[in-house]
Amino acid sequence: MKKPFLLVALTLATLCGVSASCGNKPTAEAATDSVVVDTLPLVRAIDSAEFVRLVGDPAAETWKTASDLPCIVDFYADWCGPCRMIAPILLELAEEHKGLIRVYKVNTDHNPGLAQQFQISGIPAVLYVPTEGQPTMTVGSRPKEMFQQEIDSLLLQKTPSAQ
Repeated sequence: MKKPFLLVALTLATLCGVSASCGNKPTAEAATDSVVVDTLPLVRAIDSAEFVRLVGDPAAETWKTASDLPCIVDFYADWCGPCRMIAPILLELAEEHKGLIRVYKVNTDHNPGLAQQFQISGIPAVLYVPTEGQPTMTVGSRPKEMFQQEIDSLLLQKTPSAQ
């Protein structure tokens, strides 16, 4: 009779050691772990309708951004090797510039009309959208340093001497 009781007691002790809520009040550290600080992803996949709402309307007669922050829009496809190569770079840059820029991704296979509006013939194509002025498109993979230079000059209006 002692063996089943001992087995149940050991199981409960193990579970209580793993769980923070086994009859004990949560600590301040445990409470802060559950607080969600920012629910928006740093790099967000969007479709054509979201592009118009979040970035701007490429069909408009004159360009007007819809965003309160400068944006990077990565036009990509899942099968594209260079697109997969720059994805982690864009994520790093989004983390480093959190609150300064927004980063979006548009899958050209799922949104061919939007890709056509921007006359994208090669991917990855990266659109830099400042809060004021015209967007600028670059095509092809590049190292992180080049992306950083483009963010500084095209989106954050930093000059090389101001860095």
